[in-house]
Amino acid sequence: MSRRKRDSDKPKKALTAYVLYCGVKRGELTKENPDMKFVEVGRELGKMWRAASDEEKAPFLAEAEEKKKEYQAEMEKYKEEHPDSSDEDKRAKKKRKTSKTTSKKKGKKTKKKDPNAPKRAQSAFQYYANEMKPEVKKENTGSNYQAINKILTAKWKTMSAEDRKPWTDQADKDKERFKKETAKYKPAESSDSDSSSSESEQESDSSSDEESSSSESEKETKKKKKPVKKAAPKKKQKKESSSEEESESD
Repeated sequence: MSRRKRDSDKPKKALTAYVLYCGVKRGELTKENPDMKFVEVGRELGKMWRAASDEEKAPFLAEAEEKKKEYQAEMEKYKEEHPDSSDEDKRAKKKRKTSKTTSKKKGKKTKKKDPNAPKRAQSAFQYYANEMKPEVKKENTGSNYQAINKILTAKWKTMSAEDRKPWTDQADKDKERFKKETAKYKPAESSDSDSSSSESEQESDSSSDEESSSSESEKETKKKKKPVKKAAPKKKQKKESSSEEESESD
């Protein structure tokens, strides 16, 4: 499904205090540590934000609050100028809900998963997200699941191949593990189906043997019971004609 295009007139969401803090401190940190990787910079900024005092956080919190108010005011104006926007948002939410319900219904029809089946290999981004998600949650308190995933994806996109290497190595190892396990794995249903198919084949063979034996016995009985030829009835015409001749002669 194609994604709905974002309205260019719609105001962007306000930045959080932590994002504003990172925008200021990131440049200073990279200048002091030019060899530091992108991931390490993000971790260090998180530590700095957690260790910062209330006085150090105060200007960023105040700026975030002002931006939030500006965003709310802009959104009110936007809704007045675009009255259909709220209806479109509601329709989009309904579509998302219906798509989720349909996917759940489809999932019910699918077969049950085998608990002994090998688990699928995770991607490099999944390893990265699982490791970095707790830190991002602490840095962005109050943000929902979708907002955290957006932050993680944005950071992942800006990372170089060298920065991604520790997670890509884990993903490669997991792929090898999955291939080995799938090669050894035998689904439980296959043994039952094979046994049932072999039993059905044996039954069919036995039935065919029984049919052949019965046909042979029927042939033998037919051979033994040959039809007996019945004697043809004697002709009475000659007797009748001879009796008539005798009566005439008399």
